[in-house]
Amino acid sequence: MNQQTAEYYLETLIRWMQRDHGMAALDEAIEDRIVEYLAEHYAPEQTGRRAALPAELMPPNPYQR
Repeated sequence: MNQQTAEYYLETLIRWMQRDHGMAALDEAIEDRIVEYLAEHYAPEQTGRRAALPAELMPPNPYQR
């Protein structure tokens, strides 16, 4: 499962299951708990590369003339 936001889980995933797959409407409190759980435990993660090191901390480039 892709990691998403609370809005996605509610408006896209739950509503889609209700509309297209016949899932029953949930009590608002239950729906809120489900969305809160998904958003907390399956939230988008900040991934990527770290910032580049400053030039003065880099070793000499052996290929540079």
